[in-house]
Amino acid sequence: MSFFQNIDDFKKQVGGAVNYSLDFDSISPIIITTGHNHIIPWIGLGLWTDIYGEYLTFLENGTELSAQNQALLPYLQKTIAHLTMFEYMHIGGIQVSDSGAHRVENENMKSAYKYQETQYQNWMRDNGYEHLEQMMDFLKVNANDYPLWTNSNEYNQSFNLVINSAAEIRLYIGKRISRYTYEILRTIIEDVEIFSLIPHMGEDQYQDIKDKIAGGNVLSDNDAQLLALMQKVVAEFAVFEGIKRQMVRLEGHSVVQSETLEPQGFEKLSVPGNAMTNLKLNSHESFANRYVTNLINFLEKNRVDFPLYDAYKTALEEEAAEAEAAENDCPADWERPFDMERCNCGEYQYCDCNRRKNKAVINL
Repeated sequence: MSFFQNIDDFKKQVGGAVNYSLDFDSISPIIITTGHNHIIPWIGLGLWTDIYGEYLTFLENGTELSAQNQALLPYLQKTIAHLTMFEYMHIGGIQVSDSGAHRVENENMKSAYKYQETQYQNWMRDNGYEHLEQMMDFLKVNANDYPLWTNSNEYNQSFNLVINSAAEIRLYIGKRISRYTYEILRTIIEDVEIFSLIPHMGEDQYQDIKDKIAGGNVLSDNDAQLLALMQKVVAEFAVFEGIKRQMVRLEGHSVVQSETLEPQGFEKLSVPGNAMTNLKLNSHESFANRYVTNLINFLEKNRVDFPLYDAYKTALEEEAAEAEAAENDCPADWERPFDMERCNCGEYQYCDCNRRKNKAVINL
């Protein structure tokens, strides 16, 4: 009976969503599955094992949990309870016997419709992840009390992006972005950062901001303004990429497009169509590029305040100047070997400097 004393204790976390007739022994094994699937990837195995062990000791002989784990327990129980019911709903209405799988129902309690099961699962999943975010906020504020977490890889993962929570991405996209959606977008956010930020601000300036986030440093006004612009770019591009990737996905050995059919909530898988771009995609892409322009303009206007960016731009400008000088450095002597890339050359492989190739240089 991990993390809960009994079904009454469990029910306090989810209210009327669980009937008292539910056998607590049926869901206890699912709690461990929930931990490994959803919670340990964020708090680490060390902290999970520590609080799990203390709670088992409490159940056996009444020994109180440490003050730190007692403070964390309510957040953890809320998260576990909701996500356990999400996991349990996959198999809760089915029993397996010698004659195969059977749906469980009786005269007094009929099975729910498919769309009702889907709504219940989605509600438990989404609220479970919202409680997970609240738990992570608590841990970040009280990080010094949880060395098992701060010394784990999971702790570093919690601060390794420009946008590290659903609350941050909601500032730019709106409340429709749930914590669960943020979890889906995380790997996309990492890709977007690399390809949309570094080319415009330089790796050193980009990493400087990331290091300050990871270190929990109080940002200067300029750094805070720069971070906000970076987050706007990443948020829009992440949603743009996320929509495209979730419309079409890999399913086994096939590439499929998913569609939810009403009213039963069935998921239809089909071969993806050709028209994958719509107004929503165009909107996110357009605003992302506008924010890129704002980011560049802000850095250019404040180059003196961002020496790492200034060094990056200076190096690019010097490289461009050298390339332009080399472009114009056509041999002045007919006896010198031709350079097909820079000059128009004669039949006998000698350059005619008076007919040097004209190449326009576009500064973006």
